[in-house]
Formats: sequence, C-alpha cells, structure tokens
Amino acid sequence: MTETSNLETARAFVSAWLLANHEQLGLRQLKFERLELPAKTLSTWYQTEDLLVDITAWDHAHCLDILVMDQPSNELVFSEAGSCENTAGLLARLN
Repeated sequence: MTETSNLETARAFVSAWLLANHEQLGLRQLKFERLELPAKTLSTWYQTEDLLVDITAWDHAHCLDILVMDQPSNELVFSEAGSCENTAGLLARLN
C-alpha cells in the first residue's frame, strides 16, 4: 500500500494505489485519463468478470468518487463519493 502524505495530490495518490493494487483486486483497466482543465482530475475505468468500476479523483478537496456496477443486471452495487480530509481518507475509501 502507498504511504500517506498530506502534501501528495489526490490524483497522484489514487494513481499509485491503483497501480500497486489493481492486479491483486482482479481489475482490468479499460481507460485512464488525467485532465488539467477545467479541474485537475483522474478518471479511470476498470472491469472484472462481473463488475464495472469507475474511479474519479479530484485534487481539489482530495475528492474521490467510486462507483461499481454489476454488468449482468446494470445495477449500481457500490457508491462512495465526496471529499476526503487527506490522503489517509483517500486510502480508507479505496480500501
């Protein structure tokens, strides 16, 4: 797992965590985008045999949204969104 730091950007932290953990979680990456405008965001989409996973991080307010959808039923099975106080909050949400 990645060490936490209050100075690390949300995008850098989430990107490093995903790089270190996606194989262990069985996630196959579909798309990865880093945007600078209009806001500094990281958006990535993953797939497992049964799930689609959408993860978006904003540097502003250490915001992290995670949506997980069941592919066969197209139903949302997990949703967690909003700002985190620091990288420790990001780590808690990712775990």
